[in-house]
This record gives sequence, structure tokens and C-alpha cells, in this order.
Amino acid sequence: MFDSWRDWRLLRIKGNSMEPTLTSGQLVQSRPYRRTSFCEGLRGKIVAFRHPLNPGAIYIKRVTGLPGEHVAIVRGVVEIEGQPLEETYVPGPIETPASGATQWVNNSDEVFVLGDNRADSEDSRRFGPVPLSLIVGQVSFRWWPPGLLK
Repeated sequence: MFDSWRDWRLLRIKGNSMEPTLTSGQLVQSRPYRRTSFCEGLRGKIVAFRHPLNPGAIYIKRVTGLPGEHVAIVRGVVEIEGQPLEETYVPGPIETPASGATQWVNNSDEVFVLGDNRADSEDSRRFGPVPLSLIVGQVSFRWWPPGLLK
């Protein structure tokens, strides 16, 4: 079964939270997902979602933690269930804030998302895990300039 083309969205990147992968002004395509198999292979993928505190705003971030997982940032490294997460898309370690949470546990219907530009990203470190119900789709193609995303 194919998704309807009406469900695909073109979104313009605003801001630099996903640099160097995506830069402000670029157009990306978000494709819908089927909730039954949504989390399989989702870690490391870029998703579009409604902001948990402002559902009128759509954000684009990368999934790092899956439902039910314990996520921690230890000495600038993301850990999932106590194991370091290999993140080839991030240029360096995360700066751990002087205050605030450094550990989270996702509920069975939540994912943890981070921007690639960790120094300048409003993401799950600030607003917590994102409910699956707020996810609009997966971003897998950049329309301008054209290219597949990693």
C-alpha cells in the first residue's frame, strides 16, 4: 500500500539547529509513516513533529532515543541504556548544561530527539521526549539543493 501524495509535505528549514546536515532556507520532504512499524529503524532518522509545548509549530530533529529507552548525556556523549551512541552526523561532543536534566526515560509512546547542531538546538534536552502522536513524518529528501539525507 502506498501513501497518498497528499500526505507528503514540503517543509522549509528555519534556523541552524540541524547544521551541518540541513541549513536555514533549504526545502525538505516529509513522508508520512505507519504507526505500527514506525519505530523500527528510526534511530538516527530525521523527523518532523509538532512542538510539544506549541503544537502549531513544526520542528525537525533527529531521533536518538526510542520508546521505553533510558537516554543520558554523559561527558558530552549520548548514551542509550548506558551504552554510547555512535553519531557520525555530529561534529563533536555535546556541551552538557550547567543545570537541568541530563537523563530521561522515554515512555512506550515517546522518542527522544536532538538537533545535529547541539550547541544551538531547542530539542528534547529542553522540552523532554516527544509523543509519537506529535510526529508528522520522516524527512528523507532535500528538495533544494537536491539530495538524500543521512
